[in-house]
Amino acid sequence: MQEEKPVHKMDGWNKFSDAPQVKSCDMILELEVDAKDQICITIDKYFNSKDYETAAAVIKNFMDKKYGKPWHCVLGEGFGFEVVHQARTLLHMYHKGVVCVLYKC
Repeated sequence: MQEEKPVHKMDGWNKFSDAPQVKSCDMILELEVDAKDQICITIDKYFNSKDYETAAAVIKNFMDKKYGKPWHCVLGEGFGFEVVHQARTLLHMYHKGVVCVLYKC
């Protein structure tokens, strides 16, 4: 099987910026915009309490309802990852120093 490369990958990014920054994404534009908006809103809401588990559940439930199950969301401040996902459903981004990995499998 041939591995699919991300549609875009941002060079020169700064994960500690307050602005949302996409590290890598292979989603279609409409899906990416929806996901980024929901991630930013949720991280802004839960940023001070650092309740990443609840924030990830909110993002996951939003994506499950709008785009069908099963979506997975991981939030945190420092981790590595390697996932197998459906084509065109991966988003890896930073917002306010919080890492978000969102994917469907």
